[in-house]
Amino acid sequence: MSAINYLPPFANSLIMHVLTNAEKLIPLRDAASLAESRRLAGMRMVTGTTSPSTRYERISVSPASCSIKSEYVIASHAFKPQYKCINYTPAWEQRKFSNLTDRVSMQSSDPDLPQVEYEDIVSGEGTLNKDLRDKEGGKTGIKFYAGDVLYGKLRPYLMNWLYPQFNGVAVGDFWVLRATECDSSFLYRLVQTDGFQRLANVSSGSKMPRADWNLISQSFFAVPADYAEQRVIAKSLAELDNLITLHQRKLELLQNIKKSLLDKMFV
Repeated sequence: MSAINYLPPFANSLIMHVLTNAEKLIPLRDAASLAESRRLAGMRMVTGTTSPSTRYERISVSPASCSIKSEYVIASHAFKPQYKCINYTPAWEQRKFSNLTDRVSMQSSDPDLPQVEYEDIVSGEGTLNKDLRDKEGGKTGIKFYAGDVLYGKLRPYLMNWLYPQFNGVAVGDFWVLRATECDSSFLYRLVQTDGFQRLANVSSGSKMPRADWNLISQSFFAVPADYAEQRVIAKSLAELDNLITLHQRKLELLQNIKKSLLDKMFV
């Protein structure tokens, strides 16, 4: 891709969405830019209201209007300048899950390795609820290495996943996923998405439902082509997780203080 003007980081994704027939909301105050965009790219416009106070025009671009030498002007309220893009290649790709990861199945009962079981993971948070060094080892499971992704395939709605930074053994119904054509931290975030969870819960069995690997492995997911972008996305989500955890601890502390005050007030 070559650019006439410098593109800020967020501009690339906006261009990608417009050029791949996604819909984009543009404020009416950018009508002049929108008219130019529509003239150059053949945009189809409908109107709608997204909030009581803001009126938007919704536009989309037909892929048929794209050609190698065409130039498109994308107008957005997020940035005032107009940017031209030539020969743009979308930054996200549809990738088959089996091409992104290997499912590891090497068994181990090494008593010196920490063992992870369902009961050790905080559901939906991907954290451990105990010190694994306090557990007795020796059970047989799938050996994993630091950076592998653990996904609980039994009752996937329980959302038992983990991104361990240590070597160990996954005991029980886990998939141990080793990233091959994506960053492992991004893979860990991918298995938490609604799209992945919906597929995982199309499971076999009624009393003991399990996610279907044949279905998951042949499914396609949107993945950034750039590994650096994958890592940035994963890092941002990890920072949000840390922030949520800090606020949860603060909430628990305040709740305990409140309980203590109430107990002392009504002695």
